Amino acid sequence: MFLGFAGPPPQEKSMRPFSRHSAQGRILLAIGLGALVLGASGCTRVRTHQGYQVDKLLVDSVQPGIDNRASVEGTLGRPTFTSQFGEQEWYYISRSMRALAFSNPKPVEQTVLRVRFDDAGNVAAVDRMGLEQVANISPSGDKTPTLGRNRSLFDEIFGNIGAVGAGGMGGAGAGGGGGPGPNGS
Repeated sequence: MFLGFAGPPPQEKSMRPFSRHSAQGRILLAIGLGALVLGASGCTRVRTHQGYQVDKLLVDSVQPGIDNRASVEGTLGRPTFTSQFGEQEWYYISRSMRALAFSNPKPVEQTVLRVRFDDAGNVAAVDRMGLEQVANISPSGDKTPTLGRNRSLFDEIFGNIGAVGAGGMGGAGAGGGGGPGPNGS
């Protein structure tokens, strides 16, 4: 009886080597390329625009002393926001941002158009400010520092137990109620 080598086992005979020319190889190659393109598309630049769409021709047409609130609203549209106190001012704000993939967006262009009105409602001045007004604010840590006591959650929840009616608090149990206030405190 001869126990020599008779060739590869039967299961290896049926397996072909992987080839990109076979149908299975083409499918795997297409899936791989699709995954590569999909993964690379996440690394593109993202440009966003927020706020007012500035039209230089329309902005230049607003003239101090000639235009009033109604004509400014007809030309530029409703303002982004208006002043609440002091002089009557309208603000039109426009900002373009750019970010790469998942990074923090950075301002590329910004325009703040301020239209000031006099007491009669006529345009007194038109001011433009740009990117130089952007301030970079970097917070210190994950908590906002505040003045006052540093109380824990336990102190906040249970800190007032026993304080009702304590001396000096104005309650009826703290020394009578005959004070000048409406409820005797």
